[in-house]
Amino acid sequence: MDIPHRIGRADAEPAGRTLSSEDPAEEDEEQDDDDPPQTLTLEVYTAGEHAVSVLALVDRDLLPDPQPSEPPTIAVDVTDLVAEEHKQLRTDALRAVPGVLAGATTLSAASLDSAQHAAVLDVSAEASPLPHTYPTLGPGRPVSAAIAEQLLATAAV
Repeated sequence: MDIPHRIGRADAEPAGRTLSSEDPAEEDEEQDDDDPPQTLTLEVYTAGEHAVSVLALVDRDLLPDPQPSEPPTIAVDVTDLVAEEHKQLRTDALRAVPGVLAGATTLSAASLDSAQHAAVLDVSAEASPLPHTYPTLGPGRPVSAAIAEQLLATAAV
């Protein structure tokens, strides 16, 4: 699944159109000053030590052609695309909260390929598994089954 083409600023220049500057180096400098690097908001649902589902949460207004019928936040399943570093970061964040065996970790990351410059925004044991089970785009993941399995494994110990 290829999603980066759908994520972008609403006022971005169309492909193939260039700025009026004569020097390409000036174009890069102008873009660097005006446009801070765009970050992704990732929500990772974890049960035990395993990341069951990873969603990229995209604001509808950032889409090139937002439709009023779309929800305000588009949940895109990126579980198979995200780097292992993101999964390790979420494991460390979840383990930092005593007694939490399953929950969601919200991360801010520059890309799906690397956890460099990624930050943990939130850890929640009360996060709903519903968006992970039925995301807006992509396959759903069996989050509830993973939570039940984790509870049964913990009770057996």
